[in-house]
Amino acid sequence: MEKEPLRILIIDDSPDDTLLLERELRKAEWEIILRRVDTGEAMMQMLEKKCCDLILCDYMIPGFGGMEALEIFKTYNLDIPFIMISGKITEEMAIEALLNGAQDFVLKQNLPRLIPAIRRGIERIRIISERKQAEESLKSEVHRRRRMMESSNDGIAIFNQSHQLVETNGRFAQMLGYTMDEMLRLHIWDFEATMSKEQICQNFADISTINTTIETRHRRKNGTEYDVEVSIGGAVVDGEAISFTISRDITERKEAEKNLHNSLIGTVRAISDIVEMRDPYTAGHQKRVASLACAIARELGMDEDQIEGLALAAQIHDVGKIQIPAEILSKPTQITEIEYMMIKTHPEAGYQILKDIQFPWPIAEMVRQHHEKLDGSGYPHGLKEEDIRLESRILSVADIVEAMASHRPYRPSLGIEVALEEILHERGTKLDAAIVDACIALFRENRFTF
Repeated sequence: MEKEPLRILIIDDSPDDTLLLERELRKAEWEIILRRVDTGEAMMQMLEKKCCDLILCDYMIPGFGGMEALEIFKTYNLDIPFIMISGKITEEMAIEALLNGAQDFVLKQNLPRLIPAIRRGIERIRIISERKQAEESLKSEVHRRRRMMESSNDGIAIFNQSHQLVETNGRFAQMLGYTMDEMLRLHIWDFEATMSKEQICQNFADISTINTTIETRHRRKNGTEYDVEVSIGGAVVDGEAISFTISRDITERKEAEKNLHNSLIGTVRAISDIVEMRDPYTAGHQKRVASLACAIARELGMDEDQIEGLALAAQIHDVGKIQIPAEILSKPTQITEIEYMMIKTHPEAGYQILKDIQFPWPIAEMVRQHHEKLDGSGYPHGLKEEDIRLESRILSVADIVEAMASHRPYRPSLGIEVALEEILHERGTKLDAAIVDACIALFRENRFTF
């Protein structure tokens, strides 16, 4: 792609001097278009047309001097180089020209200096132009950001390295109950209700690298608190680290989650009660299994959310028995092979009952797998090892211990020691070794009892 020619306006009354300048300019790599004027009126006409990229101006022109040309040039506010050229110019004249807006000056007897001067002038104008474009872009971005911030339904805030708020929107001020002026005097710890000032300083030591979303609580000006979800980001702007937050009031959502959670708990308890009312001989079995399963989970270091899901699954792990005839479940003698095959369908039946309930945990799968064994000898699908959920492996151990330690219609309690010997016998083959060890430790160290 061809370069655009360099359009040069020469302000000089001498055609011979102009020819000398042209010869010097032809030595450079530019394609050039030259135009010469020698009056102020002609100069203004050319500047109004914006048809030049560079001005070379003689300092001494009869009836029209270089300084006068420079004053005319400044009124047009053009981002192009203006270079003064003269056969005779004193140091004071040169300094005056530079102070008044000329970018350089070149003596006619030293024209080899002209091309480097032009290159410097073009580069300087390029840098100035790019800086202006960047400033305009920044102004536009600031304006766009401000519009975005004010139109947001979330609270938006920007903080400096000292965690002081330096910019915010009206929504955030409304959420916290402060005026905009009051907001700009706040630090994060003035409204953060969950973390202390020390924790904030520790957790956000390098704010430029933060990129996370947390749920916390904010404290309003009147002292009341509310739940909030905060997305936090960090950046370095003009060498200074800043953090920005987008805060969403989730009070209604948390209330809805609480109501849903309570509803799920109530549903699980109702299902558990129905199963145990139908089978009085195993009354309390599911609750005791849940108690032991949760103790084992804590021994293994599982988090409380996982444990809560496990507890709910344990309380209804035998829900599938609702489809098995009551006379089989309460039979006072040993069951037959056919009856045992019917009982073995209860994990899958439980899964089918629970699979469409929108629990926050995979409870239906936990129930389905609670009779699976590590070696594939379990049911209903003969899963092995890591294919069996951790919660189901815990349920399996807790179920065995509780069942053997409790009375059944067809036999009396076998006792805790026999139950522990049984799971120890199957440790690492059918049952998870770590879970068995945790269970035995709880009983042997007297840290759990039914």
